[in-house]
Amino acid sequence: MRKLLLLTAVLLFGCALMAGDEPPPPSSSPHSSQGQGGGRGDKSRRQPREFFAWMDPKVRSELRELQRTDPEEFEKKMAKLVKQYNAEKTARDSKLNELVKTYQTSSDKADKDKAYAEIRKMTEEEFERNLKEQKRQLEFLENRLKAERERYETRSKNAQAIIQARLDELTQPSELRW
Repeated sequence: MRKLLLLTAVLLFGCALMAGDEPPPPSSSPHSSQGQGGGRGDKSRRQPREFFAWMDPKVRSELRELQRTDPEEFEKKMAKLVKQYNAEKTARDSKLNELVKTYQTSSDKADKDKAYAEIRKMTEEEFERNLKEQKRQLEFLENRLKAERERYETRSKNAQAIIQARLDELTQPSELRW
């Protein structure tokens, strides 16, 4: 079972890495896994975005290269990173849960204020990480759109030549075909 989970994680994250700077699947909820998503979105769908937001861009680039050159080592490094990410996320979630519990149950105003300030800080940090990842995704999509637009314009301008080349290819005698 553990190997299956590891393989699934490697495939999920590996595909996104192999695609260059292609963004992971979109997240439908900006909330952490505290169950505050209001029924909008699935925690498992947010994880790739959070994972990539957590990952250093230099490491992501190194992983892409490693995936091309040494797939076995890539799998090992991905497994290690996924394990590290999950451990850090579990620790963050536990700390956040403790702070929320302290805030909700404490009768001391100073303790409540301190817990609230920490909750706010953690929430702002998570938001900034996700916002940075969304910006990266947006820049990727804008660059891709620009390239597609240029391709479309080139093909539109050369439509008759492209059509004629295809007609020539289709209608030439079979003995002259490749």
